[in-house]
Amino acid sequence: MAETYRRSQWTWLTTIILRFFNSEYSDLVDKETMYFQFISRFERRIKPFHFARICVHVARYITRGRRCTLKGVAAGWTFLKERMELCKHSKEASLMLEVAWLEMCADGDHGFSPELLQVIFDHIKALRRLVDALPRSNMKITVSTILHRVSASIACTSERYDIAYRHISSYCESLPRFLSSASEDHRKRVNQCWAKKLAISALFAEDITDFEPVLVHPVMDPSISTFLILSVLIIFTKCDVVNFYKFKKRCASILPLVLETSSISPHFTPDFFKRNMHFLDAKFCSMAGEKIAANCKMLPAQVDIHVKKFMKNAETYVDQMQGDIIIDWEGILSLESAIAREAKEKLVERDTGLH
Repeated sequence: MAETYRRSQWTWLTTIILRFFNSEYSDLVDKETMYFQFISRFERRIKPFHFARICVHVARYITRGRRCTLKGVAAGWTFLKERMELCKHSKEASLMLEVAWLEMCADGDHGFSPELLQVIFDHIKALRRLVDALPRSNMKITVSTILHRVSASIACTSERYDIAYRHISSYCESLPRFLSSASEDHRKRVNQCWAKKLAISALFAEDITDFEPVLVHPVMDPSISTFLILSVLIIFTKCDVVNFYKFKKRCASILPLVLETSSISPHFTPDFFKRNMHFLDAKFCSMAGEKIAANCKMLPAQVDIHVKKFMKNAETYVDQMQGDIIIDWEGILSLESAIAREAKEKLVERDTGLH
């Protein structure tokens, strides 16, 4: 009974440390000093997986405290490597440290070559297979969630938004669990940060053309912080040509507000959006063409030319268009089809008359 009581005390102390490290207050302390002067004194009494989670927080602090330089990454990795012995009997703990090492490498280098990037994504796939093979448990869920976060960060940095969107979406599903003990203010800030990342990755992912799952995602809080980027997704969803060009025109003034939080990836800047506006043009045109064709029961090829024509006019006369403009695409396409049929019939009559 005495031994059981002692074990429960160590478990409770470990829980307190992890809750502290996951709170906003953890940024106020030197985690490296806290580890060596306090936690290291009873590290062998901590369960391997919980110990690995603590080590991840400390290693990230060591790396980022040295501004994520190569020396910082090396210092963080050395710290993890020296503690692997205590984690070797737990597959979950060992995988947690491997994922942490990958995250530190990503923090230390934002200029991956295509060859190195392929190696990294192959390594992520290998880690994913190992994580998926673990027996179902809360430990597996934790490792899986952190791997999604790390994968999303690397994919965003390398502008692989299709990959980033899938990982961010999966990570956001688990956010409530990770933030259960956080303050309301901290939970709101983290949710808003990831809501923006989810929305922006969907916007720039080539194969994501249905934004409905993003708009109704639980992480999406219709607050002032996320309102602007959500408005852009709604413009795409509604095929709102006029407001799309209003968004383009106001891009320089809107985007600093969209990106006002410093916690969002630094490469999502106004300049980034301007450079990629051609892509947004093409994506909007494609999404509008497909949706209008489906509503009018026509082939996209029959609609594309009309959509492009209207978009060109909208861009020219956008300043003269006030309020919401409802476009009767079915009426326009039916009228133009009728005109085309009439013209074709007249040509046939003329050719018949000539013979």
